[in-house]
Amino acid sequence: MKRVLIFIVCIFFSISSRSEYIVNVLSEDTGTDNGTVEVIANGRTGPYTVSIISIVSGTDQIIEDGATSVIFSSLSAGSHVAQITNEHECIVELPFTVSTCPLFVSLYLEGAYDQATGNMTTGLDTRGMLPGQTPTGSLSIPTPAGQPYHMAPWNYPGDEGANWTDADYEKYNETAVDWILMTVLEKDIAPPVTIFQAAGILDQNGSFHYTCPPDLRSIVGGVNTTEEFHVRIEHRNHMGIMTPAPIHFLSETDDIEIDFRDNDSYKDATSFGQIEIEQGVWGMFAGDADQSDIPSYDINGNDKSKWFNSNGVFDYYIQADMNLDADVNGNDKIYWDNNNGLSSRVPKN
Repeated sequence: MKRVLIFIVCIFFSISSRSEYIVNVLSEDTGTDNGTVEVIANGRTGPYTVSIISIVSGTDQIIEDGATSVIFSSLSAGSHVAQITNEHECIVELPFTVSTCPLFVSLYLEGAYDQATGNMTTGLDTRGMLPGQTPTGSLSIPTPAGQPYHMAPWNYPGDEGANWTDADYEKYNETAVDWILMTVLEKDIAPPVTIFQAAGILDQNGSFHYTCPPDLRSIVGGVNTTEEFHVRIEHRNHMGIMTPAPIHFLSETDDIEIDFRDNDSYKDATSFGQIEIEQGVWGMFAGDADQSDIPSYDINGNDKSKWFNSNGVFDYYIQADMNLDADVNGNDKIYWDNNNGLSSRVPKN
């Protein structure tokens, strides 16, 4: 965690009222490069007014008397200054930086990809069916807030999306497609060992937005070339994918961009990675609605059963909706028909 620390004695205070002022950069959101910071003012004199003076006015927050900190989110990448003002108009300024995330991932989902536009569709977002959104249909069943991978078979405990509402999706400017789960795995994938996981939003252009910790390079092994890793991507009804070969950071400032849209993903001689949706454009295979398969992903009769049992259901956030338009019908079964029998060797935990 990045910490910017400064001590100040203002002429309006006695020496005994010395205060500690801190800015903690808590996270950086890849894709939008938005950061979340905590501004702390531990002192005797309160309340404090806190401003981030590098962004638009009207964002002041108050650290109430007896409290010590406030949170600012959606700060763009770059240099900022936190300005803390106490009730005596004594001001301290703390510079800090929101960095871009060093691990950027892009991908396409076959079921949502539209060849006419070269982007993915946003039917779930448009219908208000993503977790925490307000549905547009009067008969719709609202999807509870929170990332959808907390349940079996993923069992990911992250709190991303908890308490989200329509306002949290607004920063994606109506481009949200669905939630994705990313896992960083150790180089030796037999058995797979998780280093880091994050759930986040995939937008229609294929950019994956997730909360990126400032020390991500250290978490996944730093710059030691022996600490290589794989990146695995999972979706609720698409076959999981993984980087074809292990990767690593080359330096303390090195960034890694993984673009699954340009090439096929991990596979062996007996399995499949991704589908070439159109010439030179790759995406995750749609149709894997039942992801209980072990030890990898498999599109088979169990997935068809998921579709059969849900056929005719609309305005519901459900795995059988393979084209992600909030309506389960024959158009979803087409993906199963085309991909039935395909399997992967990407390991599951």
